Amino acid sequence: MPNKRQTGKLKTERPAPQGEASGQVGGAHFADDAERQRRKLEAAEALGLREKIEAMGWGSLTAAESGRIGGWMIRLQWERQRSGAER
Repeated sequence: MPNKRQTGKLKTERPAPQGEASGQVGGAHFADDAERQRRKLEAAEALGLREKIEAMGWGSLTAAESGRIGGWMIRLQWERQRSGAER
């Protein structure tokens, strides 16, 4: 009897996580991809990664750099929500 490795059934396809599929980041839903892209570039600029992205594309980022951009986006979202709640 063949094992899983021999049948090629090691990998399973999973649906995209809810956040990725719906455009949600940190519980905030972006109106469209243009707004999300603008915020990603804003975070990349603040972290000094914009030139690298423009020269080599998003795929050139390391996991740590991508994580920093995501974290920056979350932080900005929290700050915007907090400042709106204080009014």
